[in-house]
Amino acid sequence: MYTSAIPVFIFVKQAFDSKEVKKVIEEWRVEQDELRRLVCRRLLEVGIYDVEPIDTRHLKMHIIDILLNAPEIIKIVDAAERRERALARTKKSYD
Repeated sequence: MYTSAIPVFIFVKQAFDSKEVKKVIEEWRVEQDELRRLVCRRLLEVGIYDVEPIDTRHLKMHIIDILLNAPEIIKIVDAAERRERALARTKKSYD
């Protein structure tokens, strides 16, 4: 168990491996690396550079909130879903 602060990049990587975050993004057709980069950038913008062990649970919930509500992530997920639907329509038209 960590006793000192860990860098936000490492924490976000670990958070994306947790079952809570995986449950949120499992249906999305978006690269996890892209989502991680956007979440890290968002946390750095608000001044979160390190995560203390006592804050991990709270910050993991904040990451889920970012994933569900950040406009740039919503835009990327919607675009991926539109591409998926268009591809499905194209496949149907060829059948």
